[in-house]
Amino acid sequence: MIDSVNEIFKFFDDSPKRQRYLEEILDEKEDSPSVKKLKGLCKTRWVERHTCYETFEELYPSLCQCLERMLNPAENDQPWNWDRDTRVSAQGLLSTLTSFKFIVTFYTTKNSLHCLKSLAQKLQENGLDVIDAYSKIDAKKKKISDFRTNIDIEFIDWFSDATKMAENIGSQVEMPRLVGQQVHRANVNATTPLEYYKKNVVIPFLDHLTHELDSRFRQENRAGGDIFHLMPCSIVKCTDFDALCEKLSYWEDDLPNPTALKNELKEWANTWRAKPVDSIPKKFMQCYSVADN
Repeated sequence: MIDSVNEIFKFFDDSPKRQRYLEEILDEKEDSPSVKKLKGLCKTRWVERHTCYETFEELYPSLCQCLERMLNPAENDQPWNWDRDTRVSAQGLLSTLTSFKFIVTFYTTKNSLHCLKSLAQKLQENGLDVIDAYSKIDAKKKKISDFRTNIDIEFIDWFSDATKMAENIGSQVEMPRLVGQQVHRANVNATTPLEYYKKNVVIPFLDHLTHELDSRFRQENRAGGDIFHLMPCSIVKCTDFDALCEKLSYWEDDLPNPTALKNELKEWANTWRAKPVDSIPKKFMQCYSVADN
């Protein structure tokens, strides 16, 4: 699905003529969208990937109309004289866009990843400390887990969105034919389209997403980051110094007196609790201004 979205983006982005034709079709609408150009799935700018899905959804019906009119021009259309390669590509892309499986997969991807948009924005902010970052990551992982737990309820709304889009573009709500043995695609038995796509598309995708988040942000990769619990804004909130000592055991070989760590932590916390809240550094670089010479 992601490759298809990028392919459609390139189809219009690589040709000013096709892009002008898309804009002409958009201008014909009474409620013409303000965005008239698709966005690509950028590999480095995380937030842009979410914006891409939102723009794609907004332009979805117009994209189908544009491709259809490239193949079957309306009577009042100007002669655009599309070449053979354009018409062949348009035929293939239109077939993809009007496939109900593609529509369901698109809404599954868009809605599942939407909760990660705010996380992507936060992780790209200047001065975000590690503790706050991991806290936000854990919150989003729990959100994905909640999606998976309540999938029977969540997917009803997603499937409804896909059904409305299918009706809007004249596509049929259907599921692939099930066979006794299938090796090229998911083939879990189901009696309705909703049940089929829930079992064969949504659940596997959420499981994959959960696995990737767990793999990328494993607990063992956080050992070095626990030292940021010593920051004044974090230490003043500490209530379990035994647990904090255990986390900081990663740095035991660097401590002059490991057995005194717990008392040192308590003294460090009390030092900052006695100061005005406004004077407590909240970011790592701010700690330099209050460090001992």
